[in-house]
Amino acid sequence: MDKVRFGLSNTHIALFDKSNYGNFLTPVKINGAVSLTLQPVYSNFKVGLLSGINKTISTNLTGYTGSVEFATLPYYIAQNVLNYSIDSNGVYTEKSNISYNSFAILFQVLGDKTNRRYILFDTMITSSGKMEYETIGEKVSIKSHGFDIEVRPFNDGINSQWSYKIKSFVDSDNAVIYNNWFNQVYVG
Repeated sequence: MDKVRFGLSNTHIALFDKSNYGNFLTPVKINGAVSLTLQPVYSNFKVGLLSGINKTISTNLTGYTGSVEFATLPYYIAQNVLNYSIDSNGVYTEKSNISYNSFAILFQVLGDKTNRRYILFDTMITSSGKMEYETIGEKVSIKSHGFDIEVRPFNDGINSQWSYKIKSFVDSDNAVIYNNWFNQVYVG
């Protein structure tokens, strides 16, 4: 096991295959990923007891919320996830009445002993991101382009299993899957 994890790398986006439910298009590498944060979201089922005290019977994971940041807005995300229109002059336009596309995000986190690879299945950008710029003074301050995201349950359509994320690290049992992690979305 790793003692330290560092370094977000190998970030890929795979859009849902709209013609084949439960499948994804080929992942596309997205350069410039700076950070990714996730917080689990739970739903508690409580019952009231005769004593007037509520008791939590079960806690269900209902997804994740968080954010992803890139050094700049990747063109692939602008065009294919945020659905910006692009005119014949190559000018990107963000429309007000467009919905965003869901996608899987694949990435790797480096560790001191292993490099773990993850897939977040049904990811949705919930805001188009903040824009922040400054004039250059005596020192340069680098700004990134961030998005709020939500990871929802995904049903693979095969095993009727609902999943949010999976992870893998290389060992003798899964070297083929690990080595092909970014070639297609592994759904189990």
